[in-house]
Formats: sequence, structure tokens, C-alpha cells
Amino acid sequence: MEAFNNYKSADWRTSFESKLTVESSLLYEEYTGHIEKSGNDQHQYRLIRLPNNLTALCVQDVEAKEAAASLSVNVGSNANPAELLGLAHFLEHMLFLGTEKYPDEGEYDVYLSSHSGSNNAYTSFTETNYHFSVENGALEGALDRFAQFFISPLFNKDRVDRELNAVDSEHKGNLQSDSWRFYRLMSSISNTKHPFSWFSAGNTETLKGAAEELGLDLHEELIKFYHKYYSADVMRLVVVGNHSLDVLSEWVASKFSDVKSKGNTRPVVDGHPIGKAELGKLIHYKTVREKYELELQFSLPDLKSTYGEKPFDYISTLIGHREPGSIYSVLRKNGWATAIFAGSDGLLYDGFSTCFIGVTAMPEGLENYEAIVSIIFGYINMLVESGPQEWYYQELALTSKAEFDFKKKVDAENYAVSLSSEGLSQNIPPHQVLSHGSLHTGFNADLISKCLSYLNPSNYRLFIGAQEHKAVECKLEEKYYGVLYHIADLPSRLTSDVKCSPSVAKMLHLPSRNIYLPGSLSVTKPVTPVDKPAVEPVLLRKNDKFEVWFKQDDQFFTPHGHIGLTISFEYVDNSPVNHLLSTLFCSLVSAELQEQLFSALLANNNFYVTAREGSINVDVTGFSSGLPTLLKTVLQKLKTFKVDAQQFSIYRDKIERMIQSQRQNNPLSLLYRQLGAVNVVPAFDLEMLEGALKDMTLDGLQKHTELLFSKAYVKMLVSGNYDQSVALEASNQVLDILQFQPASRSSINVHRILDIEPGYYTQIVPISDQKCLNSAVVCTFYCGSVYDT
Repeated sequence: MEAFNNYKSADWRTSFESKLTVESSLLYEEYTGHIEKSGNDQHQYRLIRLPNNLTALCVQDVEAKEAAASLSVNVGSNANPAELLGLAHFLEHMLFLGTEKYPDEGEYDVYLSSHSGSNNAYTSFTETNYHFSVENGALEGALDRFAQFFISPLFNKDRVDRELNAVDSEHKGNLQSDSWRFYRLMSSISNTKHPFSWFSAGNTETLKGAAEELGLDLHEELIKFYHKYYSADVMRLVVVGNHSLDVLSEWVASKFSDVKSKGNTRPVVDGHPIGKAELGKLIHYKTVREKYELELQFSLPDLKSTYGEKPFDYISTLIGHREPGSIYSVLRKNGWATAIFAGSDGLLYDGFSTCFIGVTAMPEGLENYEAIVSIIFGYINMLVESGPQEWYYQELALTSKAEFDFKKKVDAENYAVSLSSEGLSQNIPPHQVLSHGSLHTGFNADLISKCLSYLNPSNYRLFIGAQEHKAVECKLEEKYYGVLYHIADLPSRLTSDVKCSPSVAKMLHLPSRNIYLPGSLSVTKPVTPVDKPAVEPVLLRKNDKFEVWFKQDDQFFTPHGHIGLTISFEYVDNSPVNHLLSTLFCSLVSAELQEQLFSALLANNNFYVTAREGSINVDVTGFSSGLPTLLKTVLQKLKTFKVDAQQFSIYRDKIERMIQSQRQNNPLSLLYRQLGAVNVVPAFDLEMLEGALKDMTLDGLQKHTELLFSKAYVKMLVSGNYDQSVALEASNQVLDILQFQPASRSSINVHRILDIEPGYYTQIVPISDQKCLNSAVVCTFYCGSVYDT
């Protein structure tokens, strides 16, 4: 497949100067160019390269409560030998079993846990990532132990079977996961000569069993794999701590310079996993849970060179748009779908990419899948004919830049993982290691048009998922997850010149300009400077209907805010039926608001309407200037909402499927749900909710909605980039819109923790999913004083 001809490898050679560490005079190279960073980012950065070609980013955070490190190896399941599937993942498990310097296999874990730390790792198609967090004072010791795994690991042969069991157990834990099953099915029917199609997780059969069958020593093959691929040249390290950059550089150089350089060992795989032979297919597959899914998957060339222009940000947000004129709007009006999403995996793979358009459908939607496909291509045709719109691109760029300029702080470990995994990629120029994911480098109409050209009827395959299929019999079975499926050629009417009906085509159009784009980004600071941030909010107003709390941002000084309401009613949660009706009400309101306010979501202003613990909660978050208007729109919808019969039926069925699907949850999730039913009143178990489903009627919901807002008590919290006057104005707006009478506080159904009598209690929860191979145990200790509030 033709690659994008504007591709240029990032320059990681110039602007690096030789330096010596302060304490030990160890040689390294330091990037001396400017690194783009957020104006709100108080971290200090130093990008260095060691003599062995290992790249590292040292991050000083003087306010860090913990330190962290992440090392990404640019080798993943794409390096698995065809005869030992899962070897890369198995290596991830075997690596931390002691080193020559620290031979005790548990020493690393003990050291971290004794210093409030933890560690984890993951293996993807192109990467294996190892990371940890620890107290700042213990960072040097943790780094020393961590580095040794990439210098002199022992790979204790006595632990092979134990770690094999861990890998096998991990695989079995995912056997009933629909997301894992779909990914495996999708990859398995790709080009069988490409590693993307191979089973990547590994299990006892593909590792130990395959090795024995071939007369291989699995332990020796593991060590060969490590020595072949684990080279400093393909390693990217990020270290975060409150220590100075000189100290962090010293530690990195002294501890990681001995990692061996073997050249660029990154696996290079030719070809595309989804070629001509794999395209043009219609795949029906069975799901574990009751759900209805439709996904179009398109074959694309490697998109890494487009990281700056971000053409698929433009394309995917338009295809996934929800306001009038969108695909979603048409599908929702027909009662065919409750969600649509689109995206690409442009930075995940080497040498190829894919684009996906997914629809969360209703049963009627799957029955009309051909019409849905035609609507999707009708919308894409409209985008092509309209041409790339610079104004829309600039809206996305403006929002992303505003979010980047006032970037929020994330915890040290997640920050280290994201930077090592993506930021230090050799496809990203050094000066953009922090900004590449956020900043748009410029509108490129030709590039957008070229990307759109790949979304055509001759360049996709179609997946349809459901528990049962009327049209076909799923007789084929995927080997490792047991997914039953049926595969056939797409009908010709879906592979060439696919068009929607003229009446539908008239309904499809570009969205209007976004009125929720960040307005004023000025920051409101306290009138009187504070020595230290306030710990608690202050109460501004309280009466028999309302209480208003306020907490001004006196620490971060960003143009963000949050307005939250807890609206307590007499009827929200006093029975299983009312509990379900309140949940249904919130789902219907949220669905209508999604269509009305999708532009607000694109502008990073979010809203949430949820039923929880005897109340309905309303939250709006994002850039502070637009939140009062957003809150007004949400409250008006709550107050004036009228139940639509078609949407009632759709979302009632969705809630029923959600309740029933909870029986397919993994054992640990089942236990935690049951634990809530044991400890809290009122609580409704699955049997009670299933029994109440028959009483959920259209008329009952409308009456329930009218009763909700007759009497209430509201708690409101306004926090962030505001002063008290804004909080009081917002509270007046709530009262003016909702127009409710005060509820009797004694009649509001408050959730309370049960007072458990001393003793030892055991409850056995049966697993209804007979295909689930796992078990779980939860042990709860009740301690402390008993008191009421």
C-alpha cells in the first residue's frame, strides 16, 4: 500500500551536545534545542542520550508526592516467533526474577512495597513497557534494581512453570471478555503471514506445549529472544522525581549505561495485515453479552508521519459527531443505534494503520445493517464533496491548544508511561516529545482528502456482532478464544458506489460552528493572596431547599471549573422500580443532550447526568467561562423532558440487557457488587432489579419524572476559576429553572452503611456463566468506631 509521500524521519542527531554528569563525570549527550511545553507545566525537563544509544527523559517535579520511571522497549508481540506464540509476553513475566546484582527474585517487589511503591508491565504489538512508582527518597535504589533487569537478568529456570501458569491464567481471565474476543477474531482473519494475525497473549499450549513438540528448551528460547531484541538502541526511559535534573541525569547515566547496545533491533515486518484478500468481507460473530455491534474497518498505510497535521482527528470527529446532520442523528431517529465512534490507530503500529467506524446498534439496526452502511458512506461522500473545511479544523486545533496551554497535572507513573510509550518515539521530533499529541501543526487539505480517499467501499471489511444471528449460522470457531463466526464476501451493492437514499442524503450535512469554544481564558485569583490553599469549601447559602458550597482555585490557577449538583428527591431510590426509572430517565436525558451538546464535548466541556444513592447528580466540567451556559441547557432539559415512546423502548431494553449482562461479569466484579448489597441499605440485587423490569412502563416513567421535580433538596458545589458572585448567580439559575418545593429531609431515601454485628460471615456467590474458568475471593474486615451522620 502506498505510504504518505511527505514522510520524513524525525531528526534525533542534531542539537545534541556531549556533557558530563556533575558527580561522576559520566558521558552523555543532551538535547539543547527548545522543548515545547505547556505554559502551565511547572516541570523541568532534560532529554539525554547515553553512549549506548538509550534515550532518556529526566523530569523534575519539585512538588511530586512520589517518583516513577517507565522503560519502553520497542519490541512487542510483533517479534514473536511463529512457533512460540506469546514469547514476548512471557518474557515480560520472566524478566523480574532476580539479577546478578540482586539475585533474590522478590527483592525488587519488597523494596518497592516497603517504600510505598508498586510496579507493573504490559506487552502490545510494537512495545513492551515496564514501569514503577516509589517514594522520592527511594528512587535511586529503585532505579538501580530496575536497570539490572536490562543488564543482567537471571531468568530463574525454576520459575518457568509458575510464570507460565500466570500467563495462562491471564489469558483464561480474558476468555469471556467481548473486547478481547473481538480483537482476537479481527486479527485472526487478517493476513496469516503477518504477525498481527498471530495469537499474541500466549498460553501453556503455545509456549510450553509448542516447545516440547518441537524439541526446544523454552527457557533457552526465552533467553535467545531477550539477547536478540533487548537492545539499548530501542529503549526509551522516563524518570520523574523531585530531585534536580543533575541528580536524575547522574542516576540514569550511572545505572543504565551498561545496558548493551546491539544496534536497532526493532522488528521490521513487511506488508499489510489487511490486504486485498482480507478486504470486502462480511463477518458475523457471536458475543458473550447481549449486545449489537457493527464495525467497518478500513486498511490504511502507516500514519505516523501525519502526527502533526492530525487528519484523522478532523475525519473521526466529523464521522462521530452527534448533532443534527450527523450519522448518529439519522440512526437515532430511526431507532437503530445509541452510539457511534470513529478513529484510527495511527501511532500504534509500525508499517501500517487502520481506521474503524463503530456503531452501538439496536436489534433493528443490525437487521438494517445495509442501510446503516449506506448512511455512513453517504456521509463520507458528503465530506468529500464539501471538501476539507479549514474553519472546523481550526476549531479542533484551538481547543487542543487551549487544553495543552493549561494542561492538568497527572500522577507521576502514568505520566512516565505515556511519555516513554509515545513521546520518545523516534517518529516524533525531540522538540515535540511533550506536545505532539496536542498541538496541530497546520491545516493540510490535500492530506485530509487523501485520508478520506481510503474510506471507500472497496477498502473495508464489515463486522457484525450479536449473541444470536438470524441470517447466518456461525459455525467457524477461532482457536484461542472460541469465538464463533461466519465469514463471506460482502454483497456487491456494499462494495462499489454505495449511496444512501436521496431523502437521507438531504439530512446529512456538516455541523454548525461551535459556540462552546473556549472563550475567556483569564484566571480569577483570590483578592487576598493566600499562604496555602484552602482545604475545604465554604458554605455560601443554605435554606430548606438549597445549600451552596464554593471552593475557588487558589492553587493551580487554570481557566477550568466544575459545577456539581446533588438533587435529592423523595422517589428516586425507594424501590427497585423507582431506582430503574430514575436510571432510565437519566439515560434518556443524556442521550438527547449528547445530540444537542456534542459541540460542547468537542470543546472539552463535559456534562454528566446520573442517578446515584437516592439522588440525581448533575455535573458540568471544563473551561470555566462556558459552564454556566452549559449547566443552564442541561437543567432546562431535565425540567422540560418529555418521554419519546421509541427512545423509551430502546433504552429500557438497553437497561435490561445491562442488568442481564452483569451475570457475565468476571467473578471479582460479581463479588464487589454483592458486597455493596450486603453492606448498604437500600440496595437492590440482580434478582430484585430483574423482577422490577416488568413494571417499567412509558406512562410510569412520565409520572415518575413529574414527581421527581415536585419536591427536592439540592446541594451545589461550585469550584475552580470563579469568584463567589458566579457561584451565587449559578445557584439562582438552578432555582429559577427547576422550580421545586422543599422536600422533607426525613422522606429522602438516604443510603446508609449497615452496622455489622461482630462475627465471621461467609457468602458463596454462584457464577452463572459456565464458560468462566476463574474464581475470586473477597475478604472484608470491619473496624473502627460506629457513628451516624
